Amino acid sequence: MRSILGGWVAANPAARGGGLIAAVLLAVSGLFGGLDRAKVADRVDDVAPNSAVTVQPFTLTFKQAVALDEIEDVTTPRTPGNHLMVLLLDAENLTDASVGAYLLSPVPRAKSFMNRNVVVLDDRLSPDLVTVYDAESHIPLTQLSPGLTYRLAVVWEFGGAVPDRLPLGLAALTLRGNTISPDDLGWQNPAEAAMLTLAVNDLTSDRT
Repeated sequence: MRSILGGWVAANPAARGGGLIAAVLLAVSGLFGGLDRAKVADRVDDVAPNSAVTVQPFTLTFKQAVALDEIEDVTTPRTPGNHLMVLLLDAENLTDASVGAYLLSPVPRAKSFMNRNVVVLDDRLSPDLVTVYDAESHIPLTQLSPGLTYRLAVVWEFGGAVPDRLPLGLAALTLRGNTISPDDLGWQNPAEAAMLTLAVNDLTSDRT
């Protein structure tokens, strides 16, 4: 576990010391939308944790989801009483150019039209102010270089109880221009590709 988490768990005071969401269900249109997960499962594959899956422009391997009170000397929740969700994954840039790390910043289903590879399917955990860190150095990343594999920690704040599981939708992007500047290529047009569910390791002080 240490090799996967690096210093993230060790830096959490609750991990060292042993230390009701009111959900509004939204029938959201778009990627992974609506309340009937079964229909989504008919359209895409269900990927197991620690299995590599290609969703352009990356090959991604999702390792673990961890809930923390804070990451000492790195980041803390802005709202008192909130927690941090840490999504640990390996990401290989399959292209011959650098791509923005923001593509791996998860969005809620209501924003699944955005150019992102990861959609959080639990509407209680709507990600906001996401930061993508190098999991070894704890340094925020903005660009991922071509041909390299990164060990990442994707972090966002959430309120309420810590969930048992983190369900994710994975979207593939297409490199294309836009109507205004056809030669200005960018990764866009997200398309449903796979689903994945990670157990959440609760290392907060609220755990029982």
